Amino acid sequence: MNRCLICLLATLLALATAGPWRAEAEPLITLVSQEHSYSFARQIHFEAEFSSVSPITSVTLFFAAQDDLRVFHAELPVAGDQTKAGAGYTLDLAEYPLRPFARVEFWWRVETRDGSVLETAPAAFLYADNRYDWQRVADEDFQIYWAAEDPGLGYTALRIARDGLERIGTILPDALAQPATIYIYPSLDDYRSALQLAGLEWIGGHADLEWDVILLSAAGGPNGSTELQKKIPHEIAHYVIGQRAGGGSNQVPYWLHEGLAVGNEPWPDPALTLVLQQAAEDGSLLSLETLCGPPPDAQPDALLFYAQSASVVRYLRNHHGDLVIRQLLAAYADGADCGGGVERILGMPLEQLEADWFGNLSEEGVRVAPYISDPAFLLMWIGLLGGGTALASTFYLARPRNDGGGERHESPT
Repeated sequence: MNRCLICLLATLLALATAGPWRAEAEPLITLVSQEHSYSFARQIHFEAEFSSVSPITSVTLFFAAQDDLRVFHAELPVAGDQTKAGAGYTLDLAEYPLRPFARVEFWWRVETRDGSVLETAPAAFLYADNRYDWQRVADEDFQIYWAAEDPGLGYTALRIARDGLERIGTILPDALAQPATIYIYPSLDDYRSALQLAGLEWIGGHADLEWDVILLSAAGGPNGSTELQKKIPHEIAHYVIGQRAGGGSNQVPYWLHEGLAVGNEPWPDPALTLVLQQAAEDGSLLSLETLCGPPPDAQPDALLFYAQSASVVRYLRNHHGDLVIRQLLAAYADGADCGGGVERILGMPLEQLEADWFGNLSEEGVRVAPYISDPAFLLMWIGLLGGGTALASTFYLARPRNDGGGERHESPT
């Protein structure tokens, strides 16, 4: 009898200290609340409140911005022996500028007198340009934000975006791996100021996977709609190429990036057609090697850069097919350099592709110069085009331009 009673008591004791009846130990340090607020290009304010069993001795704020590998921190003062503490910090964005629409993460580290440590899970927010009251429209592929007073501008942009995605999709099927977000500033000055306040160089349009957004400008009304018909498809092509190439996006030569982007615009740009014709006639075409790097700063040369890039991509599509475009992107995503990708996929050096493209310019209705002024360049063309019979063809003198200054994802307008 006594033995049974002892067994029963032991069982009850075990049940009382295990399973669902077991009390969870209270955390030694607790994040009670946290919040943030910001004024675009001026400051971000972080606040938090903590409680602990032992007095809090230190509080440190950490924060980091998307596409910036640096992690910044601020050690905040703690007054006296307190088991409850509030902490606040204001970040001066003049000293630490953030690019518009970056994702910002922040977290806290708290230590107490007894050696306990709490490091909170990161919280995140979108550093949107809150100087504007953004309107929004979306579908499964796009989120469109616009700040112009025209209530129809966003819906027009969405239709244009769908059309641009469909067009690039004929070359790169299943083009959009993740939805794209597009912000449309109400004017070029507004857009320029957002970049300049962030310490960034102004560019005509920007699409980048690191940014996760496409930034543009357009006024309301018919003029804004016409602008967007050119800009949105151009930047969507860049965005799609970035997704296609993944981490190797920066390996994709500029001539392929820009050639596909210009080709995704709904109609040919007369200015590009004219500058290509003029350069072909006066022998000032750029070499394909030059087109591997970024566009020049000077507008006439930049326009020629876009015109030639688009022409080379048209040649590849017409004579080698869209499969070759996809294969080239895959090769560059795999780490090939500009000439190496052409060698791997087309089995020819970059100079041969240039010669083949040049020999087919007449198919585009481009008249080329009937002379060449550089003997060394002439000898190269003779070798590439097969000697004596090639002399009946026309040649040009490529004058490499300065590779500095341009941004990859920049519209020619």
